[in-house]
Amino acid sequence: MNSEDIEGHVNNFLKPFHINITSTEAKFLESYINSLLKWNKAKRLVGKKTAEEILYDLILDSILPVVWLKDSTCLIDIGSGAGIPGIPLKILLRHLRLILVEPNIKKITFLRWIIREIGLSDVVVVNKKIQQLQPEDFPFECDTVTSRALFDPVTLIGIVGKLSVKIRRLILYTSWKYNTEKSWQEDIKPFRLKEVLTYLIPPGKKRKLLLLDYQPVGIPNPVTHSERISH
Repeated sequence: MNSEDIEGHVNNFLKPFHINITSTEAKFLESYINSLLKWNKAKRLVGKKTAEEILYDLILDSILPVVWLKDSTCLIDIGSGAGIPGIPLKILLRHLRLILVEPNIKKITFLRWIIREIGLSDVVVVNKKIQQLQPEDFPFECDTVTSRALFDPVTLIGIVGKLSVKIRRLILYTSWKYNTEKSWQEDIKPFRLKEVLTYLIPPGKKRKLLLLDYQPVGIPNPVTHSERISH
């Protein structure tokens, strides 16, 4: 899969959100995908074995939070693995400072290599579990956390609340069946559900992305539900 194919697939996916990637960004994504494929043969960093699988199952998911991060300055990616979703987001949002938290040493080795390989700046790689993070692990002032299927939202909020940084926004990947009704929202306070994106990725897998904001008690909480159908 070349950069032109990647650009076409990604822009088709992002079209409803009025966002486009450039040909230069598509080339960086191509380099990232090719590197994942190469390293995967020896290190098994991800379960996907083809460029198409990586693009559809990993990259499209990774770039969707762009719609919520255009005004953010720093993101903490917890359980980043091989850089999902942090690296694709950084490719599209070069201003975004990034902290990648990952306990697996072989994945840490890849992260440090790919950051140098594609020339990403303002990226810090932390070889720890989230429960082990210390103030010195946060050289940037970050207020946003993302995690892709590492913890359920209630568990993650409990852990995030113990960090030495003030997190104001959570972007979480969940099963499309995940219950986000009012009873669940009581369990995630002081965070509140702000927006839900339910979407399809080829060949028709239904997924859900949640945006949670920190909100003091007493402030109204309008929730936006959006559905994106990809073909």
